[in-house]
Amino acid sequence: MGFNKHFFFSFFLLLSTTIVLHAQLNSYILYLKDKNGTTGTLQNPAGFLSVKSIERRSTQHIRIDSTDLPVSQQYLTQIINAGAEIVFVSKWMNAVCIKATSAQYATIIAMPFVSNSISSFRTSDHANTQLNATSAQQNYASYYSDYIGITQMHEAGIKGKDVLIAITDSGFPGTDTLTAFKHLWHNDQVLYHYDVADNNTNVFDDDNHGTYILSILAADTLNYKGVVPDASYILLRTEVAATESKLEEYNWLRGAEIADSCGADIISVSLGYNTFDNAAVDYTYADMNGHTSIIARAADIAYEKGMIVVCAAGNDGNQPWKYIGTPADAYNVLAVGSVDMNNSRSAFSSVGPTSDGRIKPDLCAPGSNIYCITPSGAYLITGGTSLATPMITGLVAGMKESVPELSNNEIKQILLQSCDDYHNPDNEKGYGVPDFSKIIAFASIYTNTQTSIIAPNPYETGDLFVKVPFDNVQYHIEVFDYQGKLFEDVSQYASSKIIQINDLVNELKSGLYFIRVESSNSHEILKWIKL
Repeated sequence: MGFNKHFFFSFFLLLSTTIVLHAQLNSYILYLKDKNGTTGTLQNPAGFLSVKSIERRSTQHIRIDSTDLPVSQQYLTQIINAGAEIVFVSKWMNAVCIKATSAQYATIIAMPFVSNSISSFRTSDHANTQLNATSAQQNYASYYSDYIGITQMHEAGIKGKDVLIAITDSGFPGTDTLTAFKHLWHNDQVLYHYDVADNNTNVFDDDNHGTYILSILAADTLNYKGVVPDASYILLRTEVAATESKLEEYNWLRGAEIADSCGADIISVSLGYNTFDNAAVDYTYADMNGHTSIIARAADIAYEKGMIVVCAAGNDGNQPWKYIGTPADAYNVLAVGSVDMNNSRSAFSSVGPTSDGRIKPDLCAPGSNIYCITPSGAYLITGGTSLATPMITGLVAGMKESVPELSNNEIKQILLQSCDDYHNPDNEKGYGVPDFSKIIAFASIYTNTQTSIIAPNPYETGDLFVKVPFDNVQYHIEVFDYQGKLFEDVSQYASSKIIQINDLVNELKSGLYFIRVESSNSHEILKWIKL
């Protein structure tokens, strides 16, 4: 699970420069025309990607392309020589964030390799704010763990081992010292941490929110069990809690590139954007279309690079805005809404659809009255879609550990199929709340290639599939009870080795049944339970 830190040269470029005294420094984003002079080559990706990142691409059949190459060092040198400070670079967008005076900026944007730019993001000197909630005096998280099947996942020994999760948030104070996280450091499970917003390695002195998220995912004490305490983690501060600026979207872009280069499997994103301190750059609902915001575009690139992005839908459900924020509007993210323990949408949970009509959120998890751990080690009760997000992240990690052969597309499909509203999705709860036992049942459909299998089993409602060994073959299917009484007798052709039979069993009472699956060259009897 380790990686060589020299891989981070291309995006941790912290170059010295002369600061112009008594002049206002603003932040700017420069988009470059090409990557002429890059130090990397596609023939030698080990120069800029970790072994795990390369392996992830190979396993998922993802091509390494020009967006993976480092930004041109020649161009960066010219920008520095013009007096600017390089804050960070983005290889995916072929962009550079700089700090410069207005005069320096005017010189730089006239350079022939600069294709476009965005100005100016003023920086803030305000301290980070803290999230306040009611202190809790009782034990932990078992009620929501039971709710989505995490307890069963743990009983099966699945706790995220060998899965690498990147968390992008506003700070992680206490996570380097608290007993609840001691195992992460003792076992070298924190592979990297970086403060993207401040360009340093200290993520432990800022806002508390990331500590809450990591506790839900990874805490491990007698009284509090995170969803996947055996997973490995990358901790990235991209959010500045005291202010809201579009520069934070670029911070997230950089963070996602870091996660990619580290070889992350999943990015957990408990943040989102729609309004800013400068109201002139606020998003409108029409912008929630999956391709307007930088962060939505970056999230989809992250998915194309082989990472599953799980993000919060937003907490504006009872506000005038009411809709999801971005990057929840991105095409390939899993946008997570919140439900209470009655399986009703939490009033604050943002709703869809996207402005182009797609269902959002994608699914939900408990997000009301959630226990988490503070930097002092105390328990806290709070709520938000940001708290529901790590629960779904943990389920995805459990899937990756238990069924590593699944593609990311298959993981997303199975996760949604396991949800309780899969057949009746809406723009309040998406496809509903998933359950780990159903996830494993549906996963068997995708992974069993030798014999016929029926899933889910046991079954209550929803889709019921029979996976068969051969495609485009006619199968004869019979349904018997335990006394041998025949209830159904049909013939169907398999499509992609799948036969859907829920219509055959909708009227059956609860009980034990036997499904005979027969073709010209195979014959099996499957035991099946209807709840």
